[in-house]
Amino acid sequence: MAPTVAPTAVGQEQASLTQYKDYLDGQVLHWEGEKKHRSDLRIVNAQARGFQIHLFYREIHHSLFKYYGQISLVSSAFSLDAPSSFVFTLNQSETTTTLLDELNACKLGFCSFGAPFPIG
Repeated sequence: MAPTVAPTAVGQEQASLTQYKDYLDGQVLHWEGEKKHRSDLRIVNAQARGFQIHLFYREIHHSLFKYYGQISLVSSAFSLDAPSSFVFTLNQSETTTTLLDELNACKLGFCSFGAPFPIG
């Protein structure tokens, strides 16, 4: 199993927090990176370094995340004065489960999304 980049969790955030323009449009995820750009290069170089990126997504803050599986970077645009933007595609056609289902499966030893933390 390939190493895993920390799972990417995105969704609509509370009004008091920084508002990012993250959204899932069919099989395409549009995602803005951090304001301070700490993980931009890690995201862009993940595949070349043998890492995988997995998506956990929720529509509304405080709702359950849904696990969408592994995603692949299609494009990126770096910005100095705003968050960089990234476009990913989902590597599978159907959402398989919710995060709660995945965690319960892991308790039984049946994890399908790999390591929950970066390896290496």
